[in-house]
Amino acid sequence: MDIRTPLNSPLQWHEGMLLSPQHFQQNDIYWHQQLWHRSASLHPFYWGVIDFVLSFNDLQAGRIKVERLHAILPDGLAVQVPEGCDLGLFDLNDPQLKWSEQRLLKLYLAVPIRTDAAASGNSDIRRFDSLPVQPTKDENTGEGHVEVGRLAPRLELLPEDKRSGKYISFPLLEIRREAGNRYVLTDFHPPLLRLSAAAFQEQRALPEALTQLARALREKAKELIGDRRADDDEAQTYANPDVKYQLYSARMLTAALPGFEILAMTAQAHPFALYLALAQLVGQVAAIGADPMPPLLPAYNHDDLLPAFLEAIAFVQQRLSRLQVDTETIYFKKYAAESAFTCELPQDLLADKLHIELKPTSGQSGQSLVDWLGKARIASEELMPTLAERRLPGAQPKAVDPTQIHGVQIRPDALVFEISNEAIDLENRRIPLIHRGCKLKIQGPHDAEAPADIVLHRTRVSRGTKAQAGPVQASTPQEEADIPLQGYVLDEDLEGIPELTDPAGAASVDEILDDHQENGHA
Repeated sequence: MDIRTPLNSPLQWHEGMLLSPQHFQQNDIYWHQQLWHRSASLHPFYWGVIDFVLSFNDLQAGRIKVERLHAILPDGLAVQVPEGCDLGLFDLNDPQLKWSEQRLLKLYLAVPIRTDAAASGNSDIRRFDSLPVQPTKDENTGEGHVEVGRLAPRLELLPEDKRSGKYISFPLLEIRREAGNRYVLTDFHPPLLRLSAAAFQEQRALPEALTQLARALREKAKELIGDRRADDDEAQTYANPDVKYQLYSARMLTAALPGFEILAMTAQAHPFALYLALAQLVGQVAAIGADPMPPLLPAYNHDDLLPAFLEAIAFVQQRLSRLQVDTETIYFKKYAAESAFTCELPQDLLADKLHIELKPTSGQSGQSLVDWLGKARIASEELMPTLAERRLPGAQPKAVDPTQIHGVQIRPDALVFEISNEAIDLENRRIPLIHRGCKLKIQGPHDAEAPADIVLHRTRVSRGTKAQAGPVQASTPQEEADIPLQGYVLDEDLEGIPELTDPAGAASVDEILDDHQENGHA
């Protein structure tokens, strides 16, 4: 509805005038128009759905049944179903319906325009139905029941070919007819006044896509930043050109991220505000790469808003896919009561040499961390009961200089250890203590303070290529299984190493061997 539509003039009230119903009716029309005009002036996209629940059982049966609807029409009329009016059932099997060549049907939420005698049964365009009168008390006295009549808008669903100038409407649904007269919703989004109104689309709803994008942006930024801290030495940090580019890219991602995240998480956010935030994000992300020119995004279309959003989201995702970080930091999960840490190792991780960083608690010395790890047992979780039974410490850690680790950016003052994989004899086979995809467990002593965190640093391995020297060394499955045993001996110092608190939950020997074979080991 055009904001330039002529408005009714106000009524001239004067003392002694003979009042009639028309005076109050015209006064009501005047103030409805004034309210609409102010709404349209304050926000260009003031109409749309506030809440919408559709019966999917009826949809499967070939009917459209609106269980709940709260919306504002383009002329400012607020409607509620079922409280204020009824939409009834819309039959999708009606032979007179005109489906498109793509077997699509778009339905519009419509109400007749307001003309003279809008509630009269004799009107050519009847906008309202009369509701049964209800006795109403005087609000001041609580007495004097008076029968008050009310009006309900004649709301209906119209296919596109039935729309005309006699109706005020906006598109609400798009249906696709599949084989066997099976009906499904397309991903069409009607004009929304708040993000939560798209919930009827379930997993295809716009809020879901925006939330996933915000999560991907934050994860990528974390990936680029790694474990760097605000107080790190800038000169040393920027000395590496790869690190410099990673941090530049992270800054581009995070500059517009907080505002976008807040809107994406706010159910009451208007989609136009979100589109502006997304456009700002597109501009920031465009600065990453050789061509910083952002794409010319389509104008916001309130009556069909999803395509513009998807185009912007696709651009951001495409730029994110270019940001491949060669290194990765994976935090162990801490079990403070057991003085233990676990980490699910990636399937592409070659586990003959790993690099872990121990992060101290407040006031904890580096030597205490060295002592704690020296008494720890390190292996895949399923082998822990066997190691405890044989009183073996597992894989052996060795302190290393973080600046000498190829391909990984770690703070020079970090306390880093290299874990060399070992193998044990199990059922006449050589089984490595650590293998790709396993849950690595570091079980420390209970009588010493555990670190605040343990972090695994590794280089990423591209499919079809071997890892370079660094935290992940190249090896074949056979080489990984035949790591020489480093001459374990019983030692009194092992008495302080605790066993697993729940050995009954560990895998059996057969399960270990089966799992080992499934992971490509001999």
